[in-house]
Amino acid sequence: MTEYTVESYINTVTEDVVKVCRIHGYGLVMQLASQSWGAIQPGLNHVTGPAAGMTVPCVCDSPFHCEWCCGTGWLTKHVKELIKDTE
Repeated sequence: MTEYTVESYINTVTEDVVKVCRIHGYGLVMQLASQSWGAIQPGLNHVTGPAAGMTVPCVCDSPFHCEWCCGTGWLTKHVKELIKDTE
């Protein structure tokens, strides 16, 4: 009988997920994971936003309490401009 460790399990799962992402696209896999999680726990699922290259750091001091970035620490350039307009 093969003995599995947590590390070997995580490595195997990671390899499987990477294969699926390479076949179907990382964005689609993230979107489907979010939708699936949302179906099980409505409103508690994470959502996927724009690519990091399309974002800028949020201006907040405490991202966990920021209504603009919702705790991510990142904004689109347009949202950052909206913040400047409201100050």
